[in-house]
Amino acid sequence: MNILRNKIFKHYKLILLIFIGIVFIKIAFNTNKYGIYNWQSAYWADASGYYIYLPATFIHGFYAENYPDDIDAKFGYGFTIDKEKNKLFTKYPMGIAMMTFPFFLIFHLLAFILGFKPDGFSEIYYYMPSITTPFYLLTGLLFLYKFLRNYVNKTEVFLSLLAILLGTNLFYYAFIASFMTHTYSFALFSFFLFALKKYIISNYTSRKYLIFLSLCTGLIFLTRPTNLIILLIIPFLDINSFSSFTQRIKNLVTLKKILLFTVGFLVIILPQLLYWKFVSGSFLYFNPKIVEVLFAPLNGMFLYNPIILLLFIFLITGVIRKEKNSILLFSVTLISLYIISSWGCFFYGCSFGCRPFVEYLALLALPFAQFLQNRKKTIKSITLLACIYLIYFNLSLINNVFAESRCFLGDLGNNSEYVTGKNTKVRLWNWREYKILLEKAKIFPFKSHHYTWKNNFDPDFNDYFFNKNENTIKRQDAPSGQFVTTTQKEYSDGFYYVKADKISKFYVNHIKVSAYINQLEVDSNAYLVCQISLNDSTYFWSGKKIVELSDKTSEWVLINTSFDLPFIDFGAKYNIYFWSPQKKNILIDDMKIVFKY
Repeated sequence: MNILRNKIFKHYKLILLIFIGIVFIKIAFNTNKYGIYNWQSAYWADASGYYIYLPATFIHGFYAENYPDDIDAKFGYGFTIDKEKNKLFTKYPMGIAMMTFPFFLIFHLLAFILGFKPDGFSEIYYYMPSITTPFYLLTGLLFLYKFLRNYVNKTEVFLSLLAILLGTNLFYYAFIASFMTHTYSFALFSFFLFALKKYIISNYTSRKYLIFLSLCTGLIFLTRPTNLIILLIIPFLDINSFSSFTQRIKNLVTLKKILLFTVGFLVIILPQLLYWKFVSGSFLYFNPKIVEVLFAPLNGMFLYNPIILLLFIFLITGVIRKEKNSILLFSVTLISLYIISSWGCFFYGCSFGCRPFVEYLALLALPFAQFLQNRKKTIKSITLLACIYLIYFNLSLINNVFAESRCFLGDLGNNSEYVTGKNTKVRLWNWREYKILLEKAKIFPFKSHHYTWKNNFDPDFNDYFFNKNENTIKRQDAPSGQFVTTTQKEYSDGFYYVKADKISKFYVNHIKVSAYINQLEVDSNAYLVCQISLNDSTYFWSGKKIVELSDKTSEWVLINTSFDLPFIDFGAKYNIYFWSPQKKNILIDDMKIVFKY
C-alpha cells in the first residue's frame, strides 16, 4: 500500500495532467452535439476552410472533379469547389491541418473500423476537434506555465492561467467553436515563449530549442500569418540595457543559426507555398477601428470579455512600475491591436468578443501574474474577487447565449449605422441589443416587460393578432369554451403574421408558449412552430416536437415551452402555430403566448 502511495505522489503531476485532459475532452464532447452539415457543426464556414486540407491531402486531392456535388455548400462555403478551373480553393492557411493531421489519420482509420464512410466528411470526423482542441489547450497551458515560472511564483502563475482560461473567450474557442484557429494559436504562442526562454537560458547554444523555435514560428505563420509580429519578442525578451541588446543580436545573427532557423521555418511553410502556387488570395486592409474593436457592442473586446480590460490595466501598471518585459509586451500588444483592427471585417463576423486576440492572452499572462505577486494581500484579494465575478460574467454569456446562438450580429433596423462584412449588414453601436444579450445571460437583474396573448378559439374571439383558417371544431370536452383548433388540415389556427411593432416598441427576445393539447392521433413529426418572416422570406424558424412535449394520447395535457429569438427588426412578422405534416388530428385549446422584451 505504501509503495502504491509513494508512486502516486511521485507521479502526481502526470496523473493530474491526465485527469485535467480527460475533463477537457469530456466537456468538448458534450458540446459537440449539433451533427453535420449545419451552421452549428464543428466544420462550418471558416472552420471548414482550415479543415479541408486534411481530406484533400489524404483522400480526394486538390482537383474539383474528385469532390461530391455541393460539398462546399454543405460546409458553409469555407472553401470553394471551382468546377471551371477544376481546383479546390480555400483562402485559409493550413496551420491547423498540419497540427491535427496525426489525429485525422487516427479518425480516418476508425472510420474504416466502425463502418463510417471514409471520405473525410462523415459523422465520425466531426469528433476530431473534441480531442485535438483540448489537447492543444492543455499543452499550451502547460508550456505557458513553464515559461511563466521563470518570473513568478507557482500560485500567481496558476491563478493567472485559471483566470485567462475561464474569464476570456479562450474557453469559448476551446470548447464551443473549437476548430477555429485561436486555441491553436494560443498554444503556439505558449510553445514559442517557452522555446525562446529555453534558448536564451542555454546561452544561444541549444540546437534543439532553436529548431523548436523555428518550427513554432512556421506554424504560427501558417495558422494566422499576421501573428508573425510575435517575432519582435526574440531580440527584446529579458533585455534591460542597450549593451545586453547588442549582445543578443551578436549571439543571434550568425550564419549557422540563421540558416538553421530558416530551414526549420521553410520546412514548415513549404506545403503552404506549394498550395499558394496552385491558387492565390489576399485579405488584409489597413484602416484601423481600434475604438470599435475594444468598445463596440458588436463583438467589442472589453464588453464581452471584461477581464481583458483588467489584463490591459495590469500591463500598463507593469510599464509604470518597470516590470521585466513590460515595455516589450505593451509594444507587441499595441501592434497586434492595430493589425487586428485593420482587418477588412474588423468585427470578425460571427464571433464571441474579439476572437483574433485570443492567442495574445498568452503574452498578457505574465503582467497578470507579476501584478498578483507584487501586491499586498488586500489588493490581491480584491483583484481575485473581481476575477471571480468576471469569470462568472464570461461563463454566463457562453452558457446562456453563445453556446447556442454563436454570435452577436446586431439588428437590421433601418436607422442603424451599418457595417458590412461577410455579406452581412449589422449594427455597430446597438446598445439596446447588447442589454438584451446581458438579460439572456442572466448577469444583471434588468427589469423585463411582457405582452400576453390568449385564445380559446371560440367563434366570438376576434382580435388584430388572430387569423382564422377555419380549423376550429366544436368539442364538448374543450378545456374552456366549446371550440378548439385542430391540425387535420395540416396547420392549426394560431398567432399569425403580425408586425413586431404592434406588440412593443422594443425588440422581442423571448417567447413562452403554453396550450392544452389532445393527441387523438400521433404524428411523430408534428411541431409547435415559431416562425418569423422579414421582407417576405423566412428569417427565423424553430420547432418543438409535440411528442417530446407530451407523450400522452387521447387526453388533454397542458404543455409549456419557449423560444429564444435572434435580434429582429420591427418590420418582422410572427407566426406561431401547430403543424402536422401527416395531417393527424391533434386538438389545441387555450393557447397562451407571452412575448418578453
